[in-house]
Amino acid sequence: MFSEKLPFPSYWAIVPCVGTGLVIIARCPPGISWILTNPVFRYVGLISYSLYLIHWPVIVFVRAKFGEPDFVIALCCIAITFVLAIGQYHFIEQPFRRPRGRQPKAFDSEGSFTRAGFGVATSVAIVSAAAVVIFANNGFPNRFDLSRQEFLEVDTKQVVAEREALRKKTCTESGQRALCGQIKEGRVNVLIVGDSHADDALNALSVAYPDANFLVAAARGCPLLVESENFISKNKTCAQQNEVRQLRIQRLLPNLDYIVFAQKYYPDFQDEILESFEHYNKGTAKLVVMGANPMYSDPVLRIAVRHGSIKGLEETVNKFALTDQYDFDERAKNKILSLGGEFVSKRGYFCPNNGSCRVLLPTGEFVGVDKDHLTVPGARAFGRYLRKTNPDLFSASTTKGVNGGSL
Repeated sequence: MFSEKLPFPSYWAIVPCVGTGLVIIARCPPGISWILTNPVFRYVGLISYSLYLIHWPVIVFVRAKFGEPDFVIALCCIAITFVLAIGQYHFIEQPFRRPRGRQPKAFDSEGSFTRAGFGVATSVAIVSAAAVVIFANNGFPNRFDLSRQEFLEVDTKQVVAEREALRKKTCTESGQRALCGQIKEGRVNVLIVGDSHADDALNALSVAYPDANFLVAAARGCPLLVESENFISKNKTCAQQNEVRQLRIQRLLPNLDYIVFAQKYYPDFQDEILESFEHYNKGTAKLVVMGANPMYSDPVLRIAVRHGSIKGLEETVNKFALTDQYDFDERAKNKILSLGGEFVSKRGYFCPNNGSCRVLLPTGEFVGVDKDHLTVPGARAFGRYLRKTNPDLFSASTTKGVNGGSL
């Protein structure tokens, strides 16, 4: 019943461990015990440690050469693993563990110990020779190059800090936290509201529309919901944050040209999200709704590290894709258009090929960093796409500045 989308290992690992324990301690009826005591199964048990040692090198080298193995290659991997494991069991493990005849002394020129030592030395020589060849060729061409490998090893906190840097700079300059930035006369004043996805929107929109003035009212893990009792019951810390944000937004509304909603669209709170759109449509600021980011059941970088190769990476990552967010995109689009606002889809750029989403930019940088957030390069790339495809999203013809209209 396990699938690739199930987080593993985690507490799910308890299931096969407990199952194995039950098999070991069970008193099998005579009619069933032959399943575990027949010669084939017993032999697999005897060579199991050699199988364990050899299977991972085989997988690593095959993936490096062919990418994620298909069914036929996987069968070949199993066959190669068994052949190598049988040889290792009989010619290295067994002679080393159970020497025949007299017990040979250490460094004896005769006996099983010497034969085992020769086998080990031969194996080391073969692996060393392969390592020298790989090193001389700068590794495998389809492996991650140094820059990508360094990116994969970046601390998650550092990546998050990069995503939040522009918003924090805006907050520092205005000396505020709940709502950052200041109204600027003669500029298109755009307020971005939402949760941590507002950072992605700010990073993208600031590239797409550098002449606009952006303010931000964002709180990590707390979407801006007017009717948020159900959500707050699950996330108590959002209550105060939403109350403060709403009060400050109400004061600024007369001076805003646009309000951009950029947040995670939780399936259980879709009605509350739509009601929030309608609530903020009462002012003179035009509403813009950003569509959902690509979402996955496992962090993108973790999937990439496990896959270990550029070849077939996109296909592997997309096995973990979650599409329910895009179902809500249609509801959000219909709602915001009925209110006279604008909807900005991310799917057209990030997932253009029948739902298959981009994983790497042409520069080799990753689009996503975790399950549902963009990297700074990913957000900026989307911003450049918007600048070409929708240059007039924030029109300057209706700017209000500090002398704007009223509610």
